[in-house]
Amino acid sequence: MSSTYVPPAGSTAAEIILVGESPASEEISHIPPTPFVGSAGHYLDKFLSMAGLFRGELYLTNLRKHPAPRFKMA
Repeated sequence: MSSTYVPPAGSTAAEIILVGESPASEEISHIPPTPFVGSAGHYLDKFLSMAGLFRGELYLTNLRKHPAPRFKMA
């Protein structure tokens, strides 16, 4: 496994699955690597709270488990 791998988190029995695009630098550097941390995670937790939910009730993952490659525009 690469050091940039960010595994899914949460309950595999969850009724709600939240899927992101690919991990950001905050997710990769978090110990352990975790989906939806940093500013995105802050907003996610806030919106979940408003909906009466919490992170542990969801299954969180990204389509890509590694950061997306960066392409330079010509």
